[in-house]
Amino acid sequence: MKDREPFEGLPSEIRIHLERLREEMPASSHKLEPLTTQIRELVALKGREYRLQKYYTVGGFILGVIGLGFAAYAYWFPVVPKP
Repeated sequence: MKDREPFEGLPSEIRIHLERLREEMPASSHKLEPLTTQIRELVALKGREYRLQKYYTVGGFILGVIGLGFAAYAYWFPVVPKP
């Protein structure tokens, strides 16, 4: 598996460059393994951060819609104190 798909799990933008390096340096292609491992870890970390950021964005949007709804309600039906 490492011989056929050594860069599996990496984004295609990075995989293309690593495959080109491996083809140009076939004798020392094993030196790319630490770099590949490090890039996989960074991609996984960014993926988690992206998911967390997406949840924050959706939550903020929902909170904003609720706030607009409350503001519209308060605008059209204001609280008037009784004398």
